[in-house]
Amino acid sequence: MEHDILQRRSAATVKNMGVNSYFQVISAFRAQGDLTENKLTILPVLQNAFGISHERHTAEVKRALYDEQLSDIATSINPSSTTTNWEMEANYTYPTVVHRPPNTKYIQVAEQVLQTTLPITMIQYPQPITTTRLNSDLQKLVHDEVNQDGIKNATHHHQQQQSNNTPKPNFNNTDLN
Repeated sequence: MEHDILQRRSAATVKNMGVNSYFQVISAFRAQGDLTENKLTILPVLQNAFGISHERHTAEVKRALYDEQLSDIATSINPSSTTTNWEMEANYTYPTVVHRPPNTKYIQVAEQVLQTTLPITMIQYPQPITTTRLNSDLQKLVHDEVNQDGIKNATHHHQQQQSNNTPKPNFNNTDLN
């Protein structure tokens, strides 16, 4: 029994070490820049050696492709490097989205419009409904209910309980809240 547990833990540890090693190799390849033919021939050998599935390989390539730190390193080493081979290896049929800095002239125009627009033209929300009348109507209804033909109801019973001066435990300040 203990031998089986030790054997399963050992197999899981070896699998984890293989996945981590493959992760590091993919990261190193991505930081170097382009995915060259030499790197492409090494990857299947490593997949087989570490027992990496095709789905796991694709996920690792996608992770490395979109890792900003690895992209920055690759660009600093070789500014003309492309991600085309990485995208193909990740099974992408379209190029990645290029993030450009925002066009600040539109931001300046928007701020100018906000400064020149009168506050009256802003969206005005209706005033909140006051509950004063509702509260007085509710109190009147409760009072009428209590005074009904001597019929005791939940409200009347509750008011009688409140009039008793027996101390009740306060559970509001517990560790459960």
